[in-house]
Parts: sequence; structure tokens; C-alpha cells
Amino acid sequence: MAAHTLMHRNAATTWSFTRRRTLDACARQFFWQYLGSRGGAYAPEGSPARLAWTLRQTTSLPLLIGTVVHNAARQLIVATRDGAPLPTLDELLDGARATLNHVWVTSERLLDRFWRLPAVYPAFREVVNRGSLAEYEIERARRRLARTMANLYAAPVFADLARCGPREVTLTEAIADEFLLTAASEPDERLSRDEAANDVRVLVALDLAYVHHDPETAGGPIARPTWTVADFKTGARGQAGARDDVRERLQVADERLQLAGYALGLRARGVPMQDGAYLGRVIHLDDGTQTFHRLTERDLAWAMETIDGDARRLRVLEAQGSARGITTDAIRAAFSMAERPYRACPKCAFLSICSAELGRRPWQRPRVPDERDTRSETLLPGLPTPRAAEPIRPEAVRATTTDTPGDLAL
Repeated sequence: MAAHTLMHRNAATTWSFTRRRTLDACARQFFWQYLGSRGGAYAPEGSPARLAWTLRQTTSLPLLIGTVVHNAARQLIVATRDGAPLPTLDELLDGARATLNHVWVTSERLLDRFWRLPAVYPAFREVVNRGSLAEYEIERARRRLARTMANLYAAPVFADLARCGPREVTLTEAIADEFLLTAASEPDERLSRDEAANDVRVLVALDLAYVHHDPETAGGPIARPTWTVADFKTGARGQAGARDDVRERLQVADERLQLAGYALGLRARGVPMQDGAYLGRVIHLDDGTQTFHRLTERDLAWAMETIDGDARRLRVLEAQGSARGITTDAIRAAFSMAERPYRACPKCAFLSICSAELGRRPWQRPRVPDERDTRSETLLPGLPTPRAAEPIRPEAVRATTTDTPGDLAL
């Protein structure tokens, strides 16, 4: 087993659970997300880096629901920690709907603002990719938002937080978002001396760390208060069944790896284990369930070995993807597309970049001209109807993400 140390300084290679998941799903998406879009904010108009950086600012409806629910969780955590009055469920829902409706109005009516200032006016990639959000997607979003918010508000974790002192509850702002992992692994012969450096910059986005006091709710015996890393999940879990049993085992392994990464972040900040372990807590907001994991030295060593193995693969890809004057053919050769593009590509922010290689896209259809007039003026109910915007000239909307300019004209 390779030796590892935790340090605090800059590193050449960056690892995060999101980067790992993206690379496993589609190496081409990884390239445009993390390599091809570098410096895109300052790149010339019409350049591939500028387009990739712009498309990177899009979000999907499920992703944005996850973001607004996590923001609501943070409000509840801070209020519980500080002993302040908790926001009501209706207040949390109103704030979430405001964010969702803001992005929806930008996507449906003001898409030219997104193309001019994508970091300020994000848009839904469903609209950028295919022209509109489907009614079933909007209805599903309404149900998921209501369900996850209700489960969040009733989550037992907040009763556990109420038992903690102010110094026993920590959010991302106080825990290091990054730490350095140095692994004593053999350098790759395909890399230069600088590229083969073993330092790995590990990024973690910890939802919550706190001291768990109650052994009855910890899913197992704890002899004394134990530091716990908690992660809120808004995605759906697999149902019982032969195929889903395999999926659930993979999901549990991913959860454990992510929690172990959070625990490494705690250790990097000098927070000690209790009785040789941290606790990990996963709160599934889609169905209101939760699971506990006991994270030992073995789990942390496994996480570091996994990070080290990923980093060796990342160094090779980053060296290839960062080469000056890299050509389209070189990108296609080094960064393969998803194995099942008909499932992965419609959800990808960079669909338009890969469209020529994909050829015919059966999932994309032009928007019916009067379709928007038959739908509600807000994505989610409960807010005033947005004021009608000044009509946008079709020629003012950049049409690089669709086959014809009419697909993005409003």
C-alpha cells in the first residue's frame, strides 16, 4: 500500500468526487468541463474555450432543485446552531421557487442575456439543448421539490444538532474546502517530471459536520460523542429488485467514498477520531430515510488509494488535454464519449459541441411556436406572474447550440 500524507499547499492535479463521477460517465464531458473551458471567460468570442465556458454555466432542472434544497438545509443548520427562529417550510419553498422561476424566465424569454453574461444569468440546459422544458419535467420537478423540502424540514438531524454546542457544528465555510494528498506512487512514464508530481489537490464540499451525542439514533453503539460528517441527497434511490440491488450496492460504495473524503477533510483540519472512527450520515431527502456509516482508518486509507489511482489517470488526461494547439481529432482520440450517448448526451451541457459527431439526435425536437402560450407563466406555483419582457429579436440570439437560429428564437 502506498504511503500518504496530508498537507496544505497547492497541487498540480485536482480531484473531487464530482470530477471522478464525470470522468467515469464521459471522458469527453470531463474534457470540456475541466480542461477545454479553462480561461474561457477571457477567450475570444466564437472560440471553443469561450463556448465551453459559456455552456458550463448552464444547469439542469434536477441539479437546480438539488441546489435550492441544499441552500434551504444550510438555512436550517445555521438557525439551529445559532439558536435563532427556524424559517417556516413555506418560506423555504418560496425562496426555492424564486430561484427556479428566475432561471426559467431567463431560459424561456431572455436567453440572449445568458449568452452575453452566462455567469450572471444561468439558463436551463434543457432549453439550450432542445428549445424548451417538457411539461412532464416541470410537473415532476414540482413534486420532487415539495417532497424533498418536506422531508428536509422533518429530518431528525436537526434534533441532533439542537443538542450540540456552537463549536460542535461546522459548515463548509469553516472546514477546509481543499487539502493536499501526497501519495508515494510510481510516476507514469508517459509524463514529464513536472506532470508526474504526486501531489493531489482534493476538493470537498461538506454539507455539515457536527458532534453526534445520541447513541440511539446513530445506527450503532457509540461510546461517547463522535464527530459526524453528514451529506444531504436529493436524488431518487433505486427500488428493490435484482438489477437495482446491484445499483444500490454501487450507490452505497459511492456514498462511503464520498463520506470518507469528507472525513479526510476533517482530519486535515486536526479534528480527531473518537474510538478509532468518525461517523458518516447520509440523509436521503427523496424518501425521508437515512443511513449511518462508521468510518475507520481502513475506510480513509481506501479513499486515499482511490484518489491516488484516479489522480494517475487524471495526470495523463490533463497532459493530453492541456497541450497547446490540440486538435479536434486529438480530443476525440484521447477523450472518448459516453458508452450510451442516447442516455447521457441529452442531459449534458456540451451536447451542441458534440452534435456533429453524434449525427442525428432523435431526442431533440424544435419547439412548437405557440407551445409556451399554453403553459403556466411560472415554473412552480406560489409566486406572482413574471412581468412580460420586451420581445427578443431572433438575430440577437446566438444560435451555436442548435441546428437552426429558429430553435433559440423566442
